[in-house]
Amino acid sequence: MNAALRGPLGKTPLEATVLTIGSSPDNQLVIDDAKVSAHHAEIRPEDQRFSITDLGSTHGTYVNSQRLDWNTAHILTPGSTITIGDSVFTYEEGDADPDILTLSTKSRAEMSDDTPVLEHNAAYTSPHSYAPHFPTQLAPDAGGTYPGYATPYPAYAPPPRRSSRGWIWIGLIVLIILGIAGGAAAVYFTRATPEKTIEAYCNALRGQDYNSAYSLLSSSLQKTATETEFAAKQQAVGHTTICTHDSANVTGSVATDNLTIVSGGQSYAGIISLISANSDWKISVLLSSPQLTLTIFCNALRAGDTHTAYNEYSQGLKNANPETKFAQTFGGITCVFSSINTSGNSGTASVVFVNSSGPSNPYIVFLAQDPANNSDWRIDGIQLA
Repeated sequence: MNAALRGPLGKTPLEATVLTIGSSPDNQLVIDDAKVSAHHAEIRPEDQRFSITDLGSTHGTYVNSQRLDWNTAHILTPGSTITIGDSVFTYEEGDADPDILTLSTKSRAEMSDDTPVLEHNAAYTSPHSYAPHFPTQLAPDAGGTYPGYATPYPAYAPPPRRSSRGWIWIGLIVLIILGIAGGAAAVYFTRATPEKTIEAYCNALRGQDYNSAYSLLSSSLQKTATETEFAAKQQAVGHTTICTHDSANVTGSVATDNLTIVSGGQSYAGIISLISANSDWKISVLLSSPQLTLTIFCNALRAGDTHTAYNEYSQGLKNANPETKFAQTFGGITCVFSSINTSGNSGTASVVFVNSSGPSNPYIVFLAQDPANNSDWRIDGIQLA
């Protein structure tokens, strides 16, 4: 199959071997871009076509503006656009250069004898040869009456002409009114609202565009987690397929709203908060629950991401357990949880840890809303049941 990628760096032929793409120099296609992961994606032959796979990049790989799921091959078709970071490529098959069409004309001598030709008819050379005959203009008789009319033809007086200056003023007034109305409408429809921010956040989650979702968080909330940590946490929850909200309750510069998301096949609901800053609304409190915290914790361990799992500890538990010790203890371990019980701002759950030797005895996990982490639910202790 003769195929290639055409992009900012020119044409890159696709061969029978795997084409690796990323910012690291050991890739076949190197893209020097902060939004491109070291080993971002790969393209490999698939029967008569080629497929592209995202290798777990932070900012994602897009085909025809749709973000790809991680480690899932997507078959490319001719004309598909591939977006990696700020670079856009087009997938081509066969000859990429279109044929150039040329127009040609034949002289009368080159035409065959049976080619129809329109001949000029001399009978139509003068427009007067077929012009209709009109009678001469009628004139009134001595009494001022035209033939065929019972009364004299009334005198015609043209209507008075309006001053052109008056029309100019009317036009200016209309333009001013339209300008004021248009400006007010533009301000109304483009003004920032909590609902617009939440809708943009939901769209970003559904599209796995965690960079855009992170930009909608308040500056204080961004201080609790980096963009990479935020993205890893969302990936641990799972792909968000549903994200809905109600009308926001606004009090001054603070707003709250009920948010419901379905991620990784699980449903989570709760209240989020927003604040108004510089005529814009930002999310200041994210959705949080004991179920969501334990889901992130266990899924991160299952993926071998001990750093994301460790970030579900409360600040007090982190102070007593350094991350290096946590990584040694929980490396190669997964978990499952059940029986969540809450009372006020604390709760418990039953957790079973699983390693290569099999499942452990049940543990009790203590949870609490941590003031040091924006009052989000965090794991505050683990002990044998």
